[in-house]
Amino acid sequence: MPPTAALAQTPAFTETLFEDDFSGLNLGLFPMQNSPLGEYHALPLPGPPGAWRVPVNHWSWSKDGRCFQVVPDAGGRALETLGYSPHYDNRILVAGARDWGDLRLEARVTPLPGDGDGSPAGGLCGLIARYEDSRTYLALVLDRDGSLKLLRRRENVFEVLAAAPLACESGAPLAFTLTAARDRLIGQAGDVRIQATVDGYRRGGIGLLADVPARFGPVKVLTTPAEQGRLERERSRAAQARARRARRYPAARLAHRFPLHGLVNGRNLRLADVNGDGKPEIVVAQGSRALVERFDLTRLTCLSVLDLEGNVLWQAGQPDPEAPIANGDLPFQVCDIDGDGSLEVVCVFGFDVQIRHGRTGKILWSASTPATVPVPRDFKEVSSSWGSAWGDETLNMNVAQLRTVNLQGRPKAREILLKDDYHHLAVLDPFSSGEILLRHRGVHGHFPWAGDLDGDGRDELLAGYSCLDHDGSRKWSLHLQDHQDAIAVLDPLAPGGKRKRIFMCGGEDGLLILGLNAEFHARLQGHAQRMGIAKFRADLPGLQIASVTFWGNPGIFRLHDATGKLLWSKELPVAGGLAAPVNWTGREEELMLYSLAPGAGLLDGHGELCVEAPPDGPHACFDTTPLFMSDGRDALLAWDRETLAVHVPADAPLKGKRAKQVYRPSRPDPENRSNYQAYVSLPPGW
Repeated sequence: MPPTAALAQTPAFTETLFEDDFSGLNLGLFPMQNSPLGEYHALPLPGPPGAWRVPVNHWSWSKDGRCFQVVPDAGGRALETLGYSPHYDNRILVAGARDWGDLRLEARVTPLPGDGDGSPAGGLCGLIARYEDSRTYLALVLDRDGSLKLLRRRENVFEVLAAAPLACESGAPLAFTLTAARDRLIGQAGDVRIQATVDGYRRGGIGLLADVPARFGPVKVLTTPAEQGRLERERSRAAQARARRARRYPAARLAHRFPLHGLVNGRNLRLADVNGDGKPEIVVAQGSRALVERFDLTRLTCLSVLDLEGNVLWQAGQPDPEAPIANGDLPFQVCDIDGDGSLEVVCVFGFDVQIRHGRTGKILWSASTPATVPVPRDFKEVSSSWGSAWGDETLNMNVAQLRTVNLQGRPKAREILLKDDYHHLAVLDPFSSGEILLRHRGVHGHFPWAGDLDGDGRDELLAGYSCLDHDGSRKWSLHLQDHQDAIAVLDPLAPGGKRKRIFMCGGEDGLLILGLNAEFHARLQGHAQRMGIAKFRADLPGLQIASVTFWGNPGIFRLHDATGKLLWSKELPVAGGLAAPVNWTGREEELMLYSLAPGAGLLDGHGELCVEAPPDGPHACFDTTPLFMSDGRDALLAWDRETLAVHVPADAPLKGKRAKQVYRPSRPDPENRSNYQAYVSLPPGW
């Protein structure tokens, strides 16, 4: 069809849907959360005021976050992208709503001169329409090969829908127009016009895209009267649906606040009755770079046990009021490792593994961390370090995480698994003079899994993409491009299944479903880092898999059914995410924890926000626990450096009230989190 014929069928765009000349933005740099901390924490993403948001950010783009700036331009203001984005993804700013349909986007785009050869991604600058998330959208771009292109983004792939030569000098502004009308996409820059037909991609917001230096002038979005009417009707229906959800799900009520006195970094918090008084204590850990350097330590610099009034019962190490608010995992866990019925704290200070008495903090046993087995240089040169150096292999292991395992078939897990960031893993037996039972090198990912897969009474280990037998021999390995972030092993999700399956979040490798001998049952497309497996939808058979990615993205949540079919995908605008199941109502259908930052909360099985996060803090870190509930449901934990808050369903019985027991689901545990957090049950009515 000739371009003129396509335009003749295009509806009249007469209603202004959105308009911005950037006059409301301050001159200078945009604030950016260019930090890997968003991978673990629900830190709200700072960004420009008003309608625009930054859906993709990456710490590697530049050391000082110089990605976007507002500059004077022709008596007004314009937006510029600075330099190139040579790693991970393109830089984009987005606005609008997921329900926008037919529209015409107009903006002035000016490619700018820059140093170097540009981005390996291709050197693009232009406009985005039908934006669903940072991996799903349509775009009209000027490519550095001298072409105007219509593109479709699917995951990490750009598909060229149409292209035409476009002569343009650096620094010369071009009037861009991107029209999306049902399944037709029409792009124009200057006198060059291209068009394409697109299946799907019927709704979404708009955006600005550039991985090279570029300037964007005023932005305007027009729509048709029919589309304007549809949006008004849809939003009215959405408001009614929100009201129905509010009636169905109780709001969150603040039940407790406990002081932490600045003694915790990030998610390094456990709740456990370590002194046997029938109430939980708060075990928190801190890592201070200044103290690490001063005292020649590695990670853990202070370990504290507090009662619920905030009194410090015992403390090891030295607190630092200047320690960062966020940190990665610190090596400590709470468990009954000797089987005497009371809890111990297992931790690593420097290169010393310690078992401490839970009530007093007294050291019951200690040993040096295992020596590091050097990795051959040729292996390092062809392997990714995944954001963490291989380390000084003349030293003992610099332990990042630990957990208990059972490699010897004892009645209880009594051996200690130690791992550094990604590459070295060892298991030692504290009841046999610290004997090293197992060593392994490789890319281990974040959370090793341990359990008896073959029924011999002894644990096997899933370390990254490798399965290790109890004696350390390798049973199998997968050879994929990324690394494992979370693991679950459980019976089949669908009714009638007979064999256990392994579920792995593999980053760019997607969500993997394997048999116990590594045979692939499904490899679900889409970056995946965390997951929750539960009955999120009562209208579907079996269980569902919720997964989330937030590496470079605020948080893309996906829900798959028991067969692996994608039910929905949604980008949510807060960094961090958990997807943990939450028993909030006592009914069979569970909710999923999105975040407890402002604007977040609990999602239902359709991806709709049904319980809003409390408006006041804390909200840097979050988790769930049944610990403070007497009726079997879950409470929500939210904390920062200074305070731990416990939020419960608004209809939960008050302290001392007799509670009716409700449905308590039996859940799989994707990260063996029961080994990381030693929650205990409270007596009824506590």
